[in-house]
This record gives sequence, structure tokens and C-alpha cells, in this order.
Amino acid sequence: MAVIGAVVVLLGLGGGGWFIWHQYLQSCTVGAYGSDAQITMTGPNADAMCDRLISSSSHEGYSTSEDTSGTMMCKLTIDDTTVVVRDKGALHLVGTGLCETLPQFFAT
Repeated sequence: MAVIGAVVVLLGLGGGGWFIWHQYLQSCTVGAYGSDAQITMTGPNADAMCDRLISSSSHEGYSTSEDTSGTMMCKLTIDDTTVVVRDKGALHLVGTGLCETLPQFFAT
């Protein structure tokens, strides 16, 4: 009986560890229409934050798995999630604008 209890505890801890590990490894990238800017989010709220950006009327974005190279414009922490904005454009105007507006966007 003690062996069964130990197995149940180990499975419970393993399952709980997997859940926590999975939550913190969420990652997604959103591209900004009409530009070379991308926003990559990694952390426990990444999927929800990407969905919110994609469905927003103020930030027109699309889900992408393209190369996330480009100049890193900023690295923010919002809701325990790391947000990195990169821009391949010549003037980096969109990336700069996203760095300024994303904290307010997610604060509402």
C-alpha cells in the first residue's frame, strides 16, 4: 500500500512539474502588417497576449513562425511574460512605436 501511495505522489509531482514547465515555455510571435516588425512573447501568458494582439483593432498583427531576426528594439516584462520587439525595417519606426505602446496596451 505504501508503494502505491509513493507512486501516486511521484506521478502527481511529475504531472504538476510538467504543467508548470509547459506554462513557462509558452512562446509565440506576432508580425505587424505592413512592416518588418515582430513581437515575440515567452512566458506563462504568452499565448493569451498574442491572441489579444492579433484580435486587437489598434495593433494589426498576425501569427507568424518566421525568422525572428532583426534589430532588438526593446525587451519588456509584462505580466511575468518576456516581450521582445524586433524590427528589420530601415528606420525602425514601427518597432520603436510598439515599444512605446505595448505596456499601455496590456495595462488595460
